[in-house]
Amino acid sequence: MGHAGSNGGDLGYLLQALSGPPTALGAVAFITLVLDHPWARIPRAVAERLGRVSLTAYLAESILASLLFMPYGLGLFGELGPATGMLLAPPLWLAIAGIATLWLRQFRLGPFEWALRTLTYLGSQPLRQERTEAPQPAVAATAADPKAGLTVTCPRSLYHASSCTPRDE
Repeated sequence: MGHAGSNGGDLGYLLQALSGPPTALGAVAFITLVLDHPWARIPRAVAERLGRVSLTAYLAESILASLLFMPYGLGLFGELGPATGMLLAPPLWLAIAGIATLWLRQFRLGPFEWALRTLTYLGSQPLRQERTEAPQPAVAATAADPKAGLTVTCPRSLYHASSCTPRDE
C-alpha cells in the first residue's frame, strides 16, 4: 500500500521531467539574445576569454577557494555566512578573468589547456601567440567625389569595381 499523496508526487516528477528540457532551452535562448545585444560586448568578450582558458580558470578558482576556506589556508570555512561567501565569488571570478585577459595577450591557450592538448596529441603544441600583420581589406576600387573632395574605398564583394555603386544581384 502506498503512502498518502504518492500519486501527486508521481505527477510532480513527471511534470518536472517534461518541463526541464524546454526550460533549459528557453534559458539558453534568453542568454543568447541578451549577449547578442551591443551593450553586452564587454561581458561577451570576458566570457570568450574565459572559454579559451576554461580548464585553467576552473582549477584556479578551486585552488584559490581552497586556500581561502581550507585549514591549510586561511581556514574560513564555517567562519563566514553564505551571503559573505557569495560576495567573495564575483571578485574572485573577476580576478581570474583579468589574469586570463593578460595571459591571452601572450599565449594561445591556458597552461592546463596546453598541457592537455600536448598529452592528447602526444607532442608539444604551440603555446605563444603568433605575431602577424593585421590583414588588409580587399579593395576593388577607389573613387573620388570631386564635389566633397572625398575618396571612397569600396569593398570588392559589394560594389562594382569602377564606380563604387552597389551591384545588382
